[in-house]
Amino acid sequence: MKIGYACLVVGVPDTTMKTTRKNNATSKRLTELIEHNLNSMENMLDYSIENGIQMYRISSDIIPFGSDYETNQLDWSNLFQDKFNQLSKIIKENNVRVSMHPGQYTVLNSPNEAVVTRAIQDLEYHTTFLDNLEVDASHKIILHIGGVYGDKEAAKNDLLKIMKNYLQLSKVD
Repeated sequence: MKIGYACLVVGVPDTTMKTTRKNNATSKRLTELIEHNLNSMENMLDYSIENGIQMYRISSDIIPFGSDYETNQLDWSNLFQDKFNQLSKIIKENNVRVSMHPGQYTVLNSPNEAVVTRAIQDLEYHTTFLDNLEVDASHKIILHIGGVYGDKEAAKNDLLKIMKNYLQLSKVD
């Protein structure tokens, strides 16, 4: 059995995640924050490995405004490729399983098409992040998809809508 934790380490130096408000999200500021957050992730991985923890859920906020392409126009995936390679090496050499978990507003079966569009953008961002770590399919994106809520027929239709919208993702295998 493997144990793990979600997103943050409390009480360990140099492991805080930082973000900014949208009106302060300049390219320079975002670059600084992303560098800080990736370094914090490395420190969290080091802490995990030192303590025999082999599962780690990466914060969705690690790249501030990562799925808001109007706010964050940085090519962060290439800009930080060396750091991603370093993190990938740590993950693979130490058999750490990583995952990500988009927020509660990432809803592929929303009746609101704007919410679905935003969910697709968010999932594309999460996929790009994990792809940059060069991890295999055992590293997951965890997504809430709803429930039956007393109406099985509606739940079936929701599942069909999720599948239809899932197929709109550019990296579907």
